[in-house]
Amino acid sequence: MANWQHCPAVERADKQDGGLWMFKGTDVPLCQLYESLADGDRVDDFAARHGVDVELVAAALRYEEEEFINDLLIRPDGPGEIAAIPVVVPTGHEIPDWSDCAVVERIAGKVSGAWIFTESRLPLWALYSELAGGTTIDEFVDWYSGDKAKVITVLHHAVKALQENNRTAYAYTA
Repeated sequence: MANWQHCPAVERADKQDGGLWMFKGTDVPLCQLYESLADGDRVDDFAARHGVDVELVAAALRYEEEEFINDLLIRPDGPGEIAAIPVVVPTGHEIPDWSDCAVVERIAGKVSGAWIFTESRLPLWALYSELAGGTTIDEFVDWYSGDKAKVITVLHHAVKALQENNRTAYAYTA
């Protein structure tokens, strides 16, 4: 979804190193952040575990959020108005409890117990990994035979959960 080449927090690794987007000054790929978040990890724990400055992580999340809004404004997903999306300023606290999201599930023994989209074997981490690599929602849906409505629901659930979750220290602006 995001065009990461303009993000101040990441840089592209050399092709011999896989060509992944890495946090600046580290050997930590951006996709690891999304895998950690999909597993329910906290941003500050990710930063500490991988030696990445939490401000770089916050900058990457802010950048993606801006790109997400721009993508919605350019390519709305249907008729009517697009609801306002709050600006999320991450400070390192927990990402949503996926058990509250109706379009994902975790089943012991199915895809190693990872969070998956309902009625599929498509893991939630695949979405975050692809978004980290610059894939659009439409590309993700095409490549993985996914359900666009479920992808949008997951992204909206993440924003809503952050708004409602008193355990987080995310700041919102209008």
